[in-house]
Amino acid sequence: MNNRRTYHGLVSARGLLYALGGRVSNYATNTAECYDPRNGKWEYIPPMKTLRSGLTAVVLNNEIYAIGGYGLSSVEKYNLDTKTWIDVPSMNEERWDGSACVVDGFIWVFGG
Repeated sequence: MNNRRTYHGLVSARGLLYALGGRVSNYATNTAECYDPRNGKWEYIPPMKTLRSGLTAVVLNNEIYAIGGYGLSSVEKYNLDTKTWIDVPSMNEERWDGSACVVDGFIWVFGG
């Protein structure tokens, strides 16, 4: 990674790895990076709108969802085609250090 990070989200999409947010130098970050295992290089993608540490993430319909984080109920998604982040409806309560998955087109978030 270009930035050493902890408490970040990590997903795979279209044969690439995406590391989102977390803590860099002990501070929450909104930076995001993409790793291409074919050439072994990390590249930055546009930053998230919100600083997120302890988030979870999933991929649904070719979009990456960054979910929650320390003290957060907000959710945003990254469109892989337009390379933009947009806010989506928040969760009903704050969640961090939880887990998420996609089942039958729905995002499920547990714990946190």
